[in-house]
Amino acid sequence: MYLYTTKTKVAYLLNISEELIQDEWLEWAEAEVEEKTQKIFHEIVVTNKLYDGPGSDELILDEYPITTVTKVEYLTQYQPTEVWEELDDAYYRLYTKNGIIKLTPDLSGLSDIDEFEEGVQNIRISYKYGYTIVPKLVEFLATLLTAQKYQIYTTGGSGTISSEKIGDYSVSYDTAGDGEVKIADIIKDIVSQIKKTNFECRTV
Repeated sequence: MYLYTTKTKVAYLLNISEELIQDEWLEWAEAEVEEKTQKIFHEIVVTNKLYDGPGSDELILDEYPITTVTKVEYLTQYQPTEVWEELDDAYYRLYTKNGIIKLTPDLSGLSDIDEFEEGVQNIRISYKYGYTIVPKLVEFLATLLTAQKYQIYTTGGSGTISSEKIGDYSVSYDTAGDGEVKIADIIKDIVSQIKKTNFECRTV
């Protein structure tokens, strides 16, 4: 289970006890962040994903940024049964930001391949992509969404928060009076900022 915020952060924002925050609100906030921004901000595991060989020394993965590649395999026989060979990691390099695996020149002659042979689902990759640390602005958005959920549940309105609680985040806002900020307004502003920011993660 990945969560973009915690009960502690929401409770601090609202100046209430953590016990008042429900687990399902945190889970809802995570899904809402991804829905509103059309981006994901946690690490995802991909196992044995099949790719068509491009006939070159470079394979472009469908997702990025890549955090790690655990296995690269190539098909040596289709029929009567498939035979896969694992490529030693000494023979390729990973370009994490762009999701590219590139074969290295093999001067030793020990590697069996010098290109990802052109073919149909003849390359099999296991890897992880996404984020190991949630961006602060995303964390704050999830915290605000959970706070809004709490206020709707308890008072029936989206409410406000103290402008002082926003001091740690790079967010522009207008106060609603008495140093308070409307949660709905700042959620809208943050979603807009995240959409414009290049977090270098492919959209959902």
